[in-house]
Amino acid sequence: MGGWKMNAASIRTSLARRLGVLVVLVALVALVGCGASKGMGTVAPSKDPKADFLGTWTAVSVSDKDLGDLTLEDMTGLGIYFRITLVEDGTGTMDLAGDVEDLKWSLKDDTTVLINDSETAASSLELKDGKLVGDEDGTKMVFEKGDLVKEDMPKGGGSTDDKASEAVDYLIADDELATIRMTEVFVDFTGDPGFVVNFKNNSDKSLRIWSQSESFSINGEMREPIGLFELTKPGTYVDCKVFYDGAEVGHGLASLKDISGKIELMDEDYNVLRTYDFSYSYGAKG
Repeated sequence: MGGWKMNAASIRTSLARRLGVLVVLVALVALVGCGASKGMGTVAPSKDPKADFLGTWTAVSVSDKDLGDLTLEDMTGLGIYFRITLVEDGTGTMDLAGDVEDLKWSLKDDTTVLINDSETAASSLELKDGKLVGDEDGTKMVFEKGDLVKEDMPKGGGSTDDKASEAVDYLIADDELATIRMTEVFVDFTGDPGFVVNFKNNSDKSLRIWSQSESFSINGEMREPIGLFELTKPGTYVDCKVFYDGAEVGHGLASLKDISGKIELMDEDYNVLRTYDFSYSYGAKG
């Protein structure tokens, strides 16, 4: 797998933190369409430069200082893929592992496309040797022409039926320092199950929450949740999106059984001020 030596959970965490950059690159992808019908080889030049960019493009490699080098095989093995489709009328779509957004695109010149989505400024992709290349903020993505995602690949890390979210109302703590409440359980686009913790700072100083090391278990097995840490300023709140690796604990909301552990409340310098018990089991009454 080249320079990729991170496990699935670590990559999933890094992808979540770098999602903004990746979405920009996926948008870039949507505008660069030059390749053979199956994305291999060099595309013969056409009389209409716009024609070279039309169709579906698939990200076949990602190079990033945090993620390392990922191939299409690496990404699809994690249930992650990137596709863009460019339509002749200047519209199109970008598909980030099943999350599809509309885009608009135009040509800057014969070898460069500009793409806009609903959230980012215009980005450019350059057509090089029959491939679409985007390089932004130290992250590089290369796309080849065609839908190269295998039909039998578990897109999204699980079946479509696994994707779900439900509102919950579980009060973890409520005192003069903080109000901590679990507000949602979900299965994300990779198939990983998780939950949202709302952390409100009731004090006049910055505070942190953190999952106490080696305190969490799920369904009788010691497993640390990923993402249960945040910093808030006085009088503000934040939602922590916490998840488990679905390959380890199972896919679907029903895998969120018998979760228990401790959440530490710290000051800005990581001094522990309070410790709160956490106990939740999906489907349990009361």
